[in-house]
Amino acid sequence: MNNLAFTAYWIFFLLPVYLIRFDFFGKGTLNFLDVFLIIFLALFAVFLIKEKRRKAFKLFLRKNKTFLILLSLIFIGFSLSYLTNLNLNNWENGLGELKSFLVLPVLFAIAITFLIQEKKISGLKIGRSYFLSSSLLALGGILYFVLGNTTYDNRLVFLFDSPNHLAMYLVPGIIMGGWLLKNTKKLAFRKLSNLSL
Repeated sequence: MNNLAFTAYWIFFLLPVYLIRFDFFGKGTLNFLDVFLIIFLALFAVFLIKEKRRKAFKLFLRKNKTFLILLSLIFIGFSLSYLTNLNLNNWENGLGELKSFLVLPVLFAIAITFLIQEKKISGLKIGRSYFLSSSLLALGGILYFVLGNTTYDNRLVFLFDSPNHLAMYLVPGIIMGGWLLKNTKKLAFRKLSNLSL
C-alpha cells in the first residue's frame, strides 16, 4: 500500500481527532485532523508531480466544473460571512474555522474523489475505515452509558462536545455498515459464481 492510500485510510479512521487541539505559536489553534489533512495534501501534490498526473487532474477538474462552481459559491458565502463579522478579537478564530471546516476538507474531498477514479485508493477500504472507527466509538459509548456517564437528560456525549455531535458521527457509520454488508454480499456472490464456472 502506498503512503497516499495509507494516510487516506487512517484519516477516515481517525476523524474524531479534530477534537484534539493545540496552540500554533500563539497565532491560533490547529487540531490533529488539520495536520493529517495537510500531510495528505502534500503527499497528493508529490503524487501529481512524480507520477505526471497533473494533466489528468486538470481534466478531472474540468469534467466536474459544475460541482466546483457550487463549491466556490459556498466558499464565497462563507468568506463573506466571515468578513462581515470580522473584528480584532475574532479574526484568528474566523480564519481557523475557514481552514478547518471548509478549505482543507474540500481540498481533501476533491483529491480523494480523483484518486478513487484513478484506482489509487479503494472506496470500499475508505468505507471500512470509517465503519471501524464509528463501531469502536459506539462500543466506547455503550461502556460510558453502562457506567452512567450521561448528560442531565440521560443522553450520551462520550468524547464529543454534545450528544448531537456523537449522533452525527455514528449515523453515517450505520449507513456505511449497511453499504459494506451489501457490497460484501455482492463480492462473495461473484467469487462463488467464478468458482462454479
